[in-house]
Amino acid sequence: MTSWRALAISLAIAVVALAAGGCAATSDDATDALRSRVQVAVDEFLASRDIPGASVAIVTEGRVLTVVSGHADLERQDPIGPRDEFRLASITKTYLAALALSFDTEGVVALDEPIDPWLSDLPPGLDLRGITMRQLLSHTSGLAQTATDDRDRGKHLTLVDVLARIPPRACAPGRCWSYADGNYVVAALVLESATAKSLTDEMHDRFFEPLELASTHFVGDPRAAPLPPYTLVVDPITFQPVRPHQLRRQQLPIVTDDRAAPIVASATDLARWGDALFNGGAIDPAALDRMLDVSAMRGLPCPHGCPFPYGLGVFHYEFGGREFVGHDGSSGAIVATDVDAGLTIAIVTNGGELDLGLFVETVVAAIDQG
Repeated sequence: MTSWRALAISLAIAVVALAAGGCAATSDDATDALRSRVQVAVDEFLASRDIPGASVAIVTEGRVLTVVSGHADLERQDPIGPRDEFRLASITKTYLAALALSFDTEGVVALDEPIDPWLSDLPPGLDLRGITMRQLLSHTSGLAQTATDDRDRGKHLTLVDVLARIPPRACAPGRCWSYADGNYVVAALVLESATAKSLTDEMHDRFFEPLELASTHFVGDPRAAPLPPYTLVVDPITFQPVRPHQLRRQQLPIVTDDRAAPIVASATDLARWGDALFNGGAIDPAALDRMLDVSAMRGLPCPHGCPFPYGLGVFHYEFGGREFVGHDGSSGAIVATDVDAGLTIAIVTNGGELDLGLFVETVVAAIDQG
């Protein structure tokens, strides 16, 4: 057993918050039993892996239950708190896709018209001609994934820096499915070009404030306080985690422009967002249908693999025998909603030895035990 695992077992501190639609806390036997099962499952999952800390929130029957375990900062031994904010990484795509679909509904930016009129001053060599918003949101634009550049770690990057790092196309627009973060950087640029507001203001006015997501911010927001991320130490030759596992602080690049910056949020806010988005409270039902539609990628080759069917900013998963919709992030975060069961699970971590699918299945098993 590693030292971090021992810490997770002996020093993990759990705090549970239960709110009913933002009202006063309630307590009954069924809720207490669910809370206990989920707490045990989360504690045991962290103890079996080198994950410094995690926060898990569940929305069921209109109520939010949040369980935390482990440490926010290993050096200071700070415990995770229920309001702690974590980097959501690629889960940010769900917010951007929701905004784009709202703009499409309002006739501001059409999904199937070329984005060319909205773009200017692009880096040399970045050819975006003829690409549509639908292709950006569905990862069928042909853009290739931007590789992590170790030289960028700890640096402050501008939007121009991020755009300049987008590599040559994987294919022509509409000819393959290629997951690429650059799609959503470009989509954010288009969305802000199409409105008189900043992207931050649009998100706050449309989503954060109406849904009372007080612990949701862009990374550059001075109110945002994401936890320090950790990662497993990797062998420089094999690129596999060293044994026994070791953790180190991860020096991620800091993007200084909201159009390219990720969102940070508490697990509670993320669960509320997933519940509102996939149950029709954030965008209208017709827009949600377009978001969930996977026809844009159907039948296309996937040069780098197709992990799950993808709509517009949303994966279709299967965990523990259930069908979910949602998105995961490389930071160690995932939001997944079983629409039929009215269940949303949000998991956020500060890194380490991650298997988000198994983590979701562990929480689902704890829920189903009841």
